[in-house]
Amino acid sequence: MLEDALRKVFSRRAEDPLAVGDAATAAIRRARAAQRRRVAGGLVGGLAAAIVFTTGLVYVQQWRVSQSAPAEYGLAGLDEPAPVAPTTPAVHTAPAMVVVPKQVDPPLPMGIAAQVDLYAAGRLWTSSGERLSIPEGVATTRLYRVPAGWLVGGDTTVQLLRADGTSVPLPLTGHWVVSPDGTRVAYPDGPSTIRFGTLDRDGVRLVTSAAVAVGTVPVTFAGDRLVLALRDKDGIVRQVDHWVVSAPYRPTWTVGRIDVYDGGASALLAQERDETTGNACLVRLAAPAGTGRGAGEGLRVDGGSACGLGLSAASSISPDGHWLATPVGSVVSFYDLSTTFSNPLPAAVCGVPEASSIVWEDSTGLVAGNGDTLVRCRPGGLVEQVPLPVGLPEGWKLVPTRTGS
Repeated sequence: MLEDALRKVFSRRAEDPLAVGDAATAAIRRARAAQRRRVAGGLVGGLAAAIVFTTGLVYVQQWRVSQSAPAEYGLAGLDEPAPVAPTTPAVHTAPAMVVVPKQVDPPLPMGIAAQVDLYAAGRLWTSSGERLSIPEGVATTRLYRVPAGWLVGGDTTVQLLRADGTSVPLPLTGHWVVSPDGTRVAYPDGPSTIRFGTLDRDGVRLVTSAAVAVGTVPVTFAGDRLVLALRDKDGIVRQVDHWVVSAPYRPTWTVGRIDVYDGGASALLAQERDETTGNACLVRLAAPAGTGRGAGEGLRVDGGSACGLGLSAASSISPDGHWLATPVGSVVSFYDLSTTFSNPLPAAVCGVPEASSIVWEDSTGLVAGNGDTLVRCRPGGLVEQVPLPVGLPEGWKLVPTRTGS
């Protein structure tokens, strides 16, 4: 070793034994100290290298995790630089809701004012611009525009309101009906009598009457015939008959749940319901020609039936008997009665306000309203907004017109 070599060198040069503080000993001490410093330095350097290496591995591992984390965790993607840490605490909020705007239908084109009258708050708002007050104490459950004026009333009291504002009391009671041209009326008089008369601006002129079964009521006019119905205790029609008012009445009842539609000129249409399913089909009723009576000469179904039309009491026939309009929800369907029984599909449909009632303006179109909005529909498919009179209160209702086609 180095120290042995030094001892040999110094022993050859000196004869006396080495003293404690001799040069060789000092040199050996200095060499040992340097060696200890080198060993210590190596240990410190190795430890520092190990620390740096470990720290590097941890950093690399964290970097790899950050690169593969999903975007929703706020970490960068593989092709993006690492984000700078925020200087303020992160605030976590719920994802914003995406609001899809409701699709708004384009506004309807505006048409001309309605060619029918309106009733609101005790007054008639006529299509020609007049404002007529209803006589006090008269119900307004039933209203009709007729050539002589307006029939206004209910089941017990009816008056004819004339264009000059004056009124005439009428004898109409119970379930009374007016002809499509507005010139004839029929009404019950007691439990077993039906009366028929003509109507003009002076009131009702009685023409004839007939003795009928208890509970019989008039339903509609069809040409020169008056259609009658007999209802059960629940108000359901169980039998129908007809009376040619120019001749004595002789009963020829037809049994069946047949609800005959009012109006429609000489067309006699009804909905016949199946007693088992309750489904209603449109049928055309026919009556024998002439006034004679014999076996099987009552009303009968003629020409088949058309089912699945959505029929209801609100269905209405055009004044000329050509069209049947059926409202269902917010749609009115038009059926061509010349083809419906062979092809029961609507010729056109019309979107209307929900819960609308319908009234024909003439044989080419109708108006539909719900007391707030009014639209016009035609069988050709036209739909348009109808302006309302200025100052008309909400909750108005349409007045049917009975002035012929």
